[in-house]
Amino acid sequence: MKNSRDTTNITKFISWMISLLFVLIILCNLYILVRRIIESSSIESEIKDINDAIFLAPEPQISETTVSPKEPTSDYFSYVKIPCESIDIKKLKAINGDTVGFLSISGTDINYPIVQTTDNKFYLKHSFKKKLNSSGWLFMDYRNNAESLGRNSIIYGHNNHDKTMLAGLKEALNEEWLKNQNNGKITFVNLNGITNWKIISVYTIPAESYYIKTDFKSDENFANWLREISARSIYDFKYKISSGDKIMTFSTCYKDEGNIRLVVHAKKV
Repeated sequence: MKNSRDTTNITKFISWMISLLFVLIILCNLYILVRRIIESSSIESEIKDINDAIFLAPEPQISETTVSPKEPTSDYFSYVKIPCESIDIKKLKAINGDTVGFLSISGTDINYPIVQTTDNKFYLKHSFKKKLNSSGWLFMDYRNNAESLGRNSIIYGHNNHDKTMLAGLKEALNEEWLKNQNNGKITFVNLNGITNWKIISVYTIPAESYYIKTDFKSDENFANWLREISARSIYDFKYKISSGDKIMTFSTCYKDEGNIRLVVHAKKV
């Protein structure tokens, strides 16, 4: 009889533990969902502040470098109407002194100030206003010179579920999107003015350090690197590249499983 009661108690205890675990899982998922909503709202609020800082006058006319939003339903999509010709880096630096530029990629909703600090970790978990936020912000590799733009300037950012930051880069995996000449035009504004870039390579790859090299021992070493990143591309852009070119590299997460990165390389034109 005692063994029977013990078995019943053990069964009840296991059942209770399973129920408790189930509740904890639900609460954990609910916490993650609420946190994402709050963080996404915070990012949109910051973007509105950036928008207000740049435009204290009536909204300018849409230009060739303007990104056309697909769903104009939030402050974020209102913000991406800003044409690069109207960007004043000094005004953005007044909000965040780490600002080194402004990036726009046509055919996507990527239209953001770019920041840079002393490491490649801080802005993975902080917003433009340096508030703790898992959405992060777009930032340039700390090894790069944001004004002179060396042989390989690297920009990082998350591939967020709410389609902010570098999430729009996924469009570059679509061959039809790439064939559209209006897509993929990259404009980068820094204190020296506006530069234009065109995509020369797109691929996914497990996380590595090769494609984010910034130091090349010689022209030949850089030329070999260019040939390698071009050969990796899923699409043949048929562009000529040489050791005299400047490259801008974009890196973002693509798949958590296998730690896969989506990489886009662009050439200054």
